[in-house]
Amino acid sequence: MTASRVANIFLRDNPLRQEFKTALAQYQATSAPVTYGLILIVTAVFAAEVALTVLLEVRSIRVFATGSFKLHPELAWLFAPILHAGGRHFLANVGGLLVLGIPVEQQVTTRRFWIFLLATAYLSTLGGWLSKAAFTTTPIAVYGISGTVFALAGYALVHFGRDTDRLPAFEWVAMLFGLAAAVTVAYDLFTGQYLHPEWINGGHTTGLVIGLLAGVVR
Repeated sequence: MTASRVANIFLRDNPLRQEFKTALAQYQATSAPVTYGLILIVTAVFAAEVALTVLLEVRSIRVFATGSFKLHPELAWLFAPILHAGGRHFLANVGGLLVLGIPVEQQVTTRRFWIFLLATAYLSTLGGWLSKAAFTTTPIAVYGISGTVFALAGYALVHFGRDTDRLPAFEWVAMLFGLAAAVTVAYDLFTGQYLHPEWINGGHTTGLVIGLLAGVVR
């Protein structure tokens, strides 16, 4: 029997494969207009970043995003939570919004979810700026929606972790992503270059803490 045939049999009989298919079906069947709306906004802004980077002949998207804080600081800080440094940065955050935003959106009203997203977006941006500004006097550009992704992760970890016996498959996925986010933040705190501007990702840490607190008081 070939290795590929053994792998196919294993995957066919593996219960984790069925759970993955179930979770995927739940993600596809669940209505999440706010999450999709935020992703649309982030995508539109990233497309504009790409276009302007090309039109202005800037070296990279990261250079464009960072440079915008010097040329147009008011606009840059306004759009900071939805600016991105490149394709991988953008895709990672959109993936996080999809995995975490869809199940979390089902737990709160539309109004409260929008407030949560906006509050975590700007508070985590502020947290990211403060965590770096504490160790350097050089002006710092902080941007990206990852603070909100970590806030969703923190909320999912606490809220879905309360009763794991009856969780739908996609909520299990969100909770596990929440655990991974918490481990990532803890790893940064205890293994970084202490008292260095890059020691702590303040945006991730701030977002996770807000999400954890929101999950506790829900």
